[in-house]
Amino acid sequence: MLHHVVEYARQNVKDSAVGFARRAIMWRVRLASDGTVLNIEPVQDKKSKPRRKWSCPDMPKMRGGRAHFLVDMAAAVLGYAKSSPPSFRADGDEKTLNRHKYFVDLLVNASSDIPALGLIATFLRSEDQLARARILAHRQGVNPVDWVAFVVDDYDPSADTAVLDWWRAWLANDAAADFKSAKAGSAWRPVDLLTGTPCVPAATHPPVRGLNSGLGSDGGDAQAPFVAMDKGAFQSFGLDSGANAAMSVATAQLYADGLSDLIESAAIVAGAKVAYWYRRPLQTDEVNPIMAILSATYSPELERAGALLAARELLDAIRTGQRPHAAGNEYFALTLSGLKGRVMVREWMEGNFADVLSSSLKWFDDLQVVGLSGARIAPDPKFETVVTCMLPERPQSQRYGDWVKPIGPGRIGLLRAALRGEVPIPIAALRRVVDELNTFMISEIARDLLLGAARVKRDDSDGLTVSRLCARMGVIKAYFIRASQGGEAFMQPYLNPEHPDPAYHCGRLLAVLAKLQQAALGDVGAGVVQRYYPAFSQAPALYLGRLVGNARNHLAKLPSPVDRDKFDRHLEEIHGELRDAAPATLGLEGQGLFALGYYQQLAVLRADE
Repeated sequence: MLHHVVEYARQNVKDSAVGFARRAIMWRVRLASDGTVLNIEPVQDKKSKPRRKWSCPDMPKMRGGRAHFLVDMAAAVLGYAKSSPPSFRADGDEKTLNRHKYFVDLLVNASSDIPALGLIATFLRSEDQLARARILAHRQGVNPVDWVAFVVDDYDPSADTAVLDWWRAWLANDAAADFKSAKAGSAWRPVDLLTGTPCVPAATHPPVRGLNSGLGSDGGDAQAPFVAMDKGAFQSFGLDSGANAAMSVATAQLYADGLSDLIESAAIVAGAKVAYWYRRPLQTDEVNPIMAILSATYSPELERAGALLAARELLDAIRTGQRPHAAGNEYFALTLSGLKGRVMVREWMEGNFADVLSSSLKWFDDLQVVGLSGARIAPDPKFETVVTCMLPERPQSQRYGDWVKPIGPGRIGLLRAALRGEVPIPIAALRRVVDELNTFMISEIARDLLLGAARVKRDDSDGLTVSRLCARMGVIKAYFIRASQGGEAFMQPYLNPEHPDPAYHCGRLLAVLAKLQQAALGDVGAGVVQRYYPAFSQAPALYLGRLVGNARNHLAKLPSPVDRDKFDRHLEEIHGELRDAAPATLGLEGQGLFALGYYQQLAVLRADE
């Protein structure tokens, strides 16, 4: 896996270099030629996405109170704490003050070789100037975790070749002093795991950045190690730290920069990042099938029908040999999340471009289901929607990370099904969907959305609620299509009156009874669905007689003969399919068919209103 990441970094991360990392600098401390602070200037808008990033010196080992060189967070640069007036100094935070001291000492050390840095060192050693800078930072709204750089008049030390060369030399000396091998002096020579060439192993590996961005954490510069050997259990044969998985400093930097770059554009799926790339960049007229699965669109410029047509035409061209570039291409997909300060690989997938293109088309076909209005097909769901449809509605007060935590393992099985069209939908996904529907269908939200006469949106979350409901039905449909040969014949996007399973028709019956009750009695609060959905979906025969008896009373109360004829026809047709033999009990799959029949029949009735 990592050798593919290194190959990606070599091709796409042009500024990858040992001892440097790309960071979103937010502020610049502007100093006068006498070392006094003039201002704290914004470099870019905090709300801009994506933020621009610059290559900055990066300290490889941040333990023991170390700080980065020249560019660091405001807390380290200024010893700054936003909530500590009047000086805003982080007096009570020993860790921050130690890091600030290291930052200052490093600049003072560098200024002895590079006089141009002397003014910055003078500023950092002046408590009066630092206090003024902290107050300016507070007025500007600087956060302690914002990245800060320096400029002296028109001199930018970050662009000074002499400054960068000094940092490289310091880094080389630090690495040489740090590396200790128990095998030193012996015939043992470590070999780089990724390149196969002899190397001096990096004692520690650079961190991977950005994993927490978009997941409710503080910014996108959160970092964590991907390879760490700081525990005895990860050390063998008397080897120290990085010698246990030997990689050169350059190789380790490449994989860390490659992963950080991939994470920056990765999709968020249930609290994890799904990063993907292709061995050869796609040509301008080639659709992106993995992007389509994750974001529900092959092309932002094309409507759904046009985008799907373009995808099918590309697949046909590959199969007939007209597109050799695409035919020989490959994809790589990596699912990452954090765990206790480490980067965890949750899934690794690779394969042929044509295969994943075919799988994406099948994915959307299998999930396709009629929209709630009954008039047209529902929009294709994003992969995040498909995964989170297995969860209950998210309370407004609940953090996203806490909400998606229970579904973490479920995303992997669905991702495999999406990228590999022959893979079945996991039965665990069906179980979760059925369980959530049993709760959702008897809720007040479902009553208003599905059966409410006015069907007025309650708030902005209703659109997400409907999307997740359609995704649940799509998951049920896809499960049965992939569970058996010929499943496509019976699992259709719209209502299938000829479906062979009575469980499906029991669901249809409940939808008709619910709309019949509404037409006869209006809003009755807890109607037939709220009272009977879970029970009827599990034991239809037990409740069928009672529900049909009530239906005859409701038919008699309909004011319009036209409505009576309409509901009579629906009931007669469904009873013809059931043949008065509703199942005694329904298992998990039967309950799934029941839910789909209920939904698709309801869509028909809503379209007739």
